[in-house]
Amino acid sequence: MCLIVSKAVWKETKFDELNFKDFHFYDNDFSFAVSRNYKNYVYLQIDVFHYSGGITEKIYYANARIFQKKWKKTLPDVIGNRKITKKQEMNNAEHLFRQRQQFGWSLTDCVFHFIEINGILLLVYMICKKAIKIIYKLVMPKRHKL
Repeated sequence: MCLIVSKAVWKETKFDELNFKDFHFYDNDFSFAVSRNYKNYVYLQIDVFHYSGGITEKIYYANARIFQKKWKKTLPDVIGNRKITKKQEMNNAEHLFRQRQQFGWSLTDCVFHFIEINGILLLVYMICKKAIKIIYKLVMPKRHKL
């Protein structure tokens, strides 16, 4: 990734080193902060290869959480006319919710954060979706291979 800003913008907008420890989400936060007063331009016609495969460790999700809280009035954001579908938004929310559990946040903490960012209706939808899958498995006969 490459960030290019004028000297004036750089002096005016600094990385949020207080909230974003280590590596993850400082760039997203900086871009959002700059976009409050300036127009951001994104070039999407470039291939970026992440040879490490990307590491999503606990600090990644901790910073994702900080980013969500800080910018929740702005999210979800779009680049150009690329809209995020409700299904994509729900899948992303569910993924982050599961990862938080994996990294040791309590269920109560996960639920409160989820509601704070996504709202109670999305949580109810996810619970109903899971319940329907469980009921379907119980009610539908198992298919046998021939």
